[in-house]
Amino acid sequence: MKYSRGSRGGTTLMVLVFLVMFVIIASSLLQFIARQSKDATDREQRELTFYFAESAVRYLEWIMSATGPGKAPTDLVMPAAVVSPLPGGSGISRSTTRISTFNQFVRDATGAAIGEFFVTATGIDGNSLSLETVAYPSVQTDRCRSHSGELHRLLDDTYTVIRLEEQATRDCPSLVSNCAALPLDVQGWNATHKVTSELSSDDCSPTGATNPSGHPADLYSWRSNANDQVFIFVESTDFVPRVVLSQPNGVSYTKQTCQGYTSAACFDSGGTFPRYQRLPVSGLYTLSIGSTDGSTGEYTLSFTAASALPN
Repeated sequence: MKYSRGSRGGTTLMVLVFLVMFVIIASSLLQFIARQSKDATDREQRELTFYFAESAVRYLEWIMSATGPGKAPTDLVMPAAVVSPLPGGSGISRSTTRISTFNQFVRDATGAAIGEFFVTATGIDGNSLSLETVAYPSVQTDRCRSHSGELHRLLDDTYTVIRLEEQATRDCPSLVSNCAALPLDVQGWNATHKVTSELSSDDCSPTGATNPSGHPADLYSWRSNANDQVFIFVESTDFVPRVVLSQPNGVSYTKQTCQGYTSAACFDSGGTFPRYQRLPVSGLYTLSIGSTDGSTGEYTLSFTAASALPN
């Protein structure tokens, strides 16, 4: 049987149509599989980070319990309306917000660290304590998630969680020297961020030249522009602080003293009280807080960062 040229052309066209349909169907199937895989990964990450958030809430409950340090909520949080001068008698008052933040590793049944959580007490309203957590898995660190929650005081003065939900957006901690650095809230020239925290032996130990002793340290980060200024003052009654300020270009400055204080570190620019430090370049700055001899305990960080601050 002979086929006409028109028949051969029709057959070719049908083949091309089937090929196009096959490509479209195959592409749609691959996209569907990719979406299913991504959804499964997101679901696993949500479950894991929620477990971290629950661990963070339990830790904060322990901080306020009689079997733990037994801290009162007012020891952890101070409203922003309180105005206090900066340390060192500079004569400049600041609206001060005091929060308390803690970080701990989360471990599996074998004792291996599977991630880290940060938990921050952010406010008090009657018998309720507001909190924020950041879950930072050891793998897929770009998938950190944050949760907001609320603890309520019961009649026996213990606390129980009444709300814990995922937040829409939150900056992920930056990985610095193999340790997670918690982002600091840059509140403006008239506000001081006062962070009360605890340095423990279970904290991460940054690697590299800025921590040659290998002692544990807490890391914080924030973004600034060139010529912005920053006020940093770290004080502890449990250890002598060692503070390292690292620039985006890798240059770092270490302070272990503050004139006029026996157990504090600050950037005093050779003066007789803590001063503002001018930042030379734009980008992500990090602050490492440790001790000079590996000791642990509580400390307080007073931090202000903004543009055009007086010195």
